[in-house]
Amino acid sequence: MFNFAQRLDPLIYIFNSIMSIITWKRPFYTIGLGLLLTIVIYNLKISILLGGLLLYFCKDVLFRKIERVHKYQNVHKRLIVPQ
Repeated sequence: MFNFAQRLDPLIYIFNSIMSIITWKRPFYTIGLGLLLTIVIYNLKISILLGGLLLYFCKDVLFRKIERVHKYQNVHKRLIVPQ
């Protein structure tokens, strides 16, 4: 069960990041995300093209960051498994 919970750590980290943006704990990121979403909505075809290019050329960096997420030891961001 602990291995399963440890595999969920990246999802918990992403969830905590999204919740900190939604609840305005990071106002700069909230405003930046709002502006980015506005630009994406108004320029949908260009945004899809840029997103695809970004994923294609930065996939190694992205996957390295995702692999590194579950190695942190910070208790308040980890999913605590009851014993």
